[in-house]
Amino acid sequence: MARVENWEPGSALWSEFGFSENAKAREQILALTVIRVGEVGPVSFSSNQIAKELGLAAGSINYHFGSREGLLAEAAILGYKRYTERIWELVETESKSAQARLRLWIEESMEIQSEMHGWGPILNFPVTIPEVSELIRAKHAKEFEKLSELHLARLFWLVEDFKLGKVRKISLAYGKVPKKKILTDSKMVYLVASLGWSVLGMSIWNAGNHLPSKQIGLQSALIKRMKKYHVDHILRGIKEA
Repeated sequence: MARVENWEPGSALWSEFGFSENAKAREQILALTVIRVGEVGPVSFSSNQIAKELGLAAGSINYHFGSREGLLAEAAILGYKRYTERIWELVETESKSAQARLRLWIEESMEIQSEMHGWGPILNFPVTIPEVSELIRAKHAKEFEKLSELHLARLFWLVEDFKLGKVRKISLAYGKVPKKKILTDSKMVYLVASLGWSVLGMSIWNAGNHLPSKQIGLQSALIKRMKKYHVDHILRGIKEA
């Protein structure tokens, strides 16, 4: 998927989310909401502004989604799907090196969370927006579960390939993840969980404005080297585990 700093309504944005050039109003609202929440966060997000940008009546939001919170809940699913698919599309550009594929997964996880940092409160800290979190659980739990399972199963596969030192053809699909089989390998489950937690922490730090770090005034070149060192350290740990 493309990287664009300033998304505006149009066919390129609709395509980014798998919609046609003539996306329906409902689809346009969802796509633009994912981008705008990513930019400003859920608290500052204005559903009326979305309607205005798209040239729709303000009542369009309630008509299609019931409420501002209903829109945010459904957009969260679409945004998470985009997040997982963009990571995987990048990983698949590397076909020969298992280590390079895993490194791409880690680095793109950080990149897209930084780019779409406004979704952090909903996806990583759901207690901060309880109304939206409750709607996700009530209306979108199954879809969210299947997306999460596929995302983690892909990571499991990448880690296993890295440990084996080869790239295997992946045979995982949405809704068809052999969860029980994966969970039987407890050592790999622990390893993937440890990796996921480490990447999540690093991604949140990378996406936000960590006050203690900002006070130190670290230079960007040093931060870049620190990130590379940390990823190298993660990969060494996985290899040696």
